[in-house]
Amino acid sequence: MIRHVKSIVCLAGVLGLLGLAPDTGAQNTTSPGKNAVFASNQVTFDLCCGFQLGATIEKGKSKRVLKVEATYGTGLVAGPNACAAPWRNEIFASVNGVAMNGSIGFGNGPLCPGPECFNTGVFWLDLDAAEAAHPGTFIKRPLDIQIYGDDLAIPFGCILQHGITLAAEMVKK
Repeated sequence: MIRHVKSIVCLAGVLGLLGLAPDTGAQNTTSPGKNAVFASNQVTFDLCCGFQLGATIEKGKSKRVLKVEATYGTGLVAGPNACAAPWRNEIFASVNGVAMNGSIGFGNGPLCPGPECFNTGVFWLDLDAAEAAHPGTFIKRPLDIQIYGDDLAIPFGCILQHGITLAAEMVKK
């Protein structure tokens, strides 16, 4: 089920990057979800500060792992020829302010060879281990999931369309 919904959400983001969907800048989400949540957003703006998407699962449960699948895409809309030069596209995930496993260090994203770039990630967090390290933060508490997308080394004056999706679920260990 999560795979089919993720494919639909990802397709919507890709259509937006291709200019086949309206640029409303409005977030679509099923948040808050009981055991799973899905969200997507797209927006066009010039180079500044990256892009963020959030969703919430009502409360964390013991003996569970939080799994998040996310895609971040960027497409060039307008700007000087230098805008098509290679840049880095990165994606990170956190829950309740704690980085999830699978998030890599800043500056380690793939090199994008042309005017479009996509990056996907699978992130996870063992809620029991996270609760032991941060008491009172995860079990029986809302899980605030945040996905951060960022583009590095983009020349000044480039206008980009950004799309980001996430699909998250708590899975029994």
